[in-house]
Amino acid sequence: MLSGAESISRRRLLALFAAGPALGPALAASQAAFTASVNVVNLLATVRDENGKFIADLTPGDFVVEEDGQPQTIRYFSRQSDLPLTLGLLVDTSQSQWEVLSAELAATAAFFQQVLREGMDQAFLTRFDERASLTQNVTGSRAKLEAALGAIEARVRGNPSIQGTLLYDAIADSSDLIMKRIKGRKALVLLTDGEDMGSKHSLDMAIASCQRADTVAYSVGIGTHLVKGRPALQTLSRRTGAGCFEVSPTQTVDAIYQAIEEELRNQYSIGYVPPTNGAPGKNGSEFHNVRVTVKRSGATVQTRDGYYSGG
Repeated sequence: MLSGAESISRRRLLALFAAGPALGPALAASQAAFTASVNVVNLLATVRDENGKFIADLTPGDFVVEEDGQPQTIRYFSRQSDLPLTLGLLVDTSQSQWEVLSAELAATAAFFQQVLREGMDQAFLTRFDERASLTQNVTGSRAKLEAALGAIEARVRGNPSIQGTLLYDAIADSSDLIMKRIKGRKALVLLTDGEDMGSKHSLDMAIASCQRADTVAYSVGIGTHLVKGRPALQTLSRRTGAGCFEVSPTQTVDAIYQAIEEELRNQYSIGYVPPTNGAPGKNGSEFHNVRVTVKRSGATVQTRDGYYSGG
């Protein structure tokens, strides 16, 4: 496991995981009821009533799942409030974020203290500006994560000439190189204004990486360029099945983190075996549209819009 102050480039990260990730104790417990012998589409779903309140008493019979317009049989079902969680926090350290960075990092430290349950949950920390670098590898240690947050602020204060915003690269790398190798419940949380400058990946490629890694991506919009970046953040979060938030005088980073925490603790896990049992499409990776509804008047479901077979 890496120290909190160590920054890893994408090349180093590839080499690190080529030897196999160091799986923490939370991973062994996060297998849920799924088997390795059957390809299962796993959906994390949040359900709210007409007033926006979470609905927590649903059963499998209340849900309707369709893949490419065809109804599917739910094979696995559980509430996610007590299952292990892996969080990936992606922090924008480009110049547009410097005025708000200190407040962001302080709120993030409190978020880790509140959300991560010792011996069960884990997280990693990535910063992105002209580079996308893993600052703290997957760990269950809140102390290491706080040390990494301090290292991020120190780097920014000591490098006033930082340029670039590799947002899409950070999302894709975190999904492809970390989350894809982890089982169970996974979520990215992005602190950014949503503007990308210089990434090799496009927004669609970043979303596809999240889809393939079964990872939802929460957006916390903050910064001077949010007007330009808002549409990208909204699309990313909607398509992966997560919430999109904006910091304002009436909605602080702390309040948004509380909303994300509440949402993470009020999810349903729905699993079904796809018609092709996950067989690849013509090009070895085919996208399938998924729609989830519930048989309750006024209720809305938040989940990802599909998955990649053979991906």
